[in-house]
Amino acid sequence: MQKNRLAPVLLISLLVMIDQAVKIIISRWFFDRCFGLVGDMLQFSPVHNTALSWVNSSLNLGIGFIPHLLLNAFLVVIVVLI
Repeated sequence: MQKNRLAPVLLISLLVMIDQAVKIIISRWFFDRCFGLVGDMLQFSPVHNTALSWVNSSLNLGIGFIPHLLLNAFLVVIVVLI
């Protein structure tokens, strides 16, 4: 891998690891907490997303696992091709 292409890959990998570490910390020690960060406008209130994605959950699309997996695979191919 070329040097100029290695830096973004390492940065993205680091950000993914930080994201996963934050999720593990919240899940283990702060999942039962709920508090306001900016009054009633912004609150910390963790929930488990059982609908496979934020879009599927917030729009109540009801997309199942296999269609969701196929859609994500399609989007990954499109992003890679672009």
